[in-house]
Amino acid sequence: MTRTTKTQIQSDILHLAETLLAASTLLEDDPDDPDLFGMNEEDTECFSDDISDVLDLAALNWVELAQYMAGDGSRGTYDQIAKSKDFFGICLRAPDREFRHMFRVGRDLFDYLVQVLAPNPIFLSKGRRPQRHVKYQLGCFLIRYGSIGSDTIGTAQKLSIGFGTVFLYCRRVTRAIRELRTQFVGWPTAERKTVIRRDIKDRSGFAKCLGAGDGSLIRFCEVPREDGHLFQSRKKFFGTNMQATCDHEKRFTSFELGWPGAVTDSKIWKNSDIWQRRHLYFENNEYILVDKGYPSSPYTVRPFDEPEIAAATAEDKGRMRAFNHRLSSVRIVIEHAFGLLKGRFPSLRGMGAHNSVQDMYRVIEALIILHNIAIDFKDKPDERWCMDENPDDQEDENDADDHPLVQDVLGPAQVPAYETAEWLKERGRMKRLAILNLLF
Repeated sequence: MTRTTKTQIQSDILHLAETLLAASTLLEDDPDDPDLFGMNEEDTECFSDDISDVLDLAALNWVELAQYMAGDGSRGTYDQIAKSKDFFGICLRAPDREFRHMFRVGRDLFDYLVQVLAPNPIFLSKGRRPQRHVKYQLGCFLIRYGSIGSDTIGTAQKLSIGFGTVFLYCRRVTRAIRELRTQFVGWPTAERKTVIRRDIKDRSGFAKCLGAGDGSLIRFCEVPREDGHLFQSRKKFFGTNMQATCDHEKRFTSFELGWPGAVTDSKIWKNSDIWQRRHLYFENNEYILVDKGYPSSPYTVRPFDEPEIAAATAEDKGRMRAFNHRLSSVRIVIEHAFGLLKGRFPSLRGMGAHNSVQDMYRVIEALIILHNIAIDFKDKPDERWCMDENPDDQEDENDADDHPLVQDVLGPAQVPAYETAEWLKERGRMKRLAILNLLF
C-alpha cells in the first residue's frame, strides 16, 4: 500500500484552498443569480455574501495548515496537527473584511474593547490556573452574539473550547460591559442636548426636539422555561418588547427591558422611568418624536391620525400630511438605530437558549452598550449587514392597550397632580398644532 507523503498532503490542501477561493470569487462575481441556490434574488444576495465569507475563512484556515506543515522536519509533539484552536488566531490576522464579519466590529474597536475590559477584576483568575486572555473571551462573546440563534456549539467548535466555557466567557464579558453603562448610555447632558436640538432643528425645523422613541421586539428562538406563554407576542412568536429612545446619531439615550412581547409600546412608555420622572428629563418644552401608538402629550409629539385629517379643512389636510411626512423623516432615526443594533448583532433577531430570561436581558443591555460604543468610536457597519428593522418586530399602531401591567417604575414617581390624562392629551394637541403652524 502506497503511503501519501507530506508534500502530497500539502499539495492537496493548497488545491482545496484554491478551490474554496475560486468558489468564493464566483459568488462575489455573480451574487444575484437566482438559480445559483434556487432562491429569490434578495435571499440569494444575502446568502451568497455569508457563504463567500465562510469560504474565504476556510481557505485561510487550510493555507495556514499547509504553512504549518512546511516545517524543518524536526520532531515535535506527537500528533501535532493544527486543530480548530488555530481558527481564532487566523481570524485575528484575517483581512479587515473578514475580521469585521466574524467579530461584528472593526479591528481598532476590538483592540479598544480589550483595553477597556482587561482591568475588570472579573478577568483575574482566583485559582492557580490563569484565565485565558480577555481578547479570547471577548471574541467568544462577539462570535456567539454575532449570529442568529446565539450559536453556542458553533462558537465552542471555532474556539476549541468546552460548551460550558462559552457560557462562562459570555457571562464574564456581559457583566464587564454592563458595568460600562453609565459611561456610554444615558440621557443627554445639557451640553449634549444643545447639540442634538440644533442638529434636528437645522435639518427639519423641529425645535427643542431630543430625538425619537419607539419599541422593538427581540425574538426568542425557544420558549422561555419559566412563564413562557407570557412572552408570546401579538404576532404569534415569542420574545420581549424593548422600549428605547435615541438621539440624531442613532445613539441610544434610554431603554427599558423586562417586558413580554405582548405588552404594547404605550404601556411600557407609561411605566418607564423617563415618563414617570419626565420633569427631570424634559426641560424648557423639550420633547421626543413618536408614532401613533404613543399617547399625545407635551413630551411626546406624534403624527396626526386619519380621523383628525379627515375632519380638517382642505388647506389644513395638506399641512397635516406634510407635517406627518416631516415628522416621520426625523422619527425614523429610532428604527434605523434598532436596525443597526440588530444588523451588528444578529442574535437580537433570534436569541438562542439561555439559563433564564434575565440572562437574556443582561445580554441585550450589553449589546446596546456596545452599539453606543461603536457609534462613539465611529466604527462603521459592514455594508453587507442587514440593517433594516423587520416590520414584524414593530408593534401595530392600532393594537389595543389592554394588557395588565407587569412591572412598576423603580421608586416613587414624580408626576404633578394636575397632569391628568386629559390635561396631557390637550396640551399635547396644542403643542403639535403650534409646531404645525411654525413649520407650515
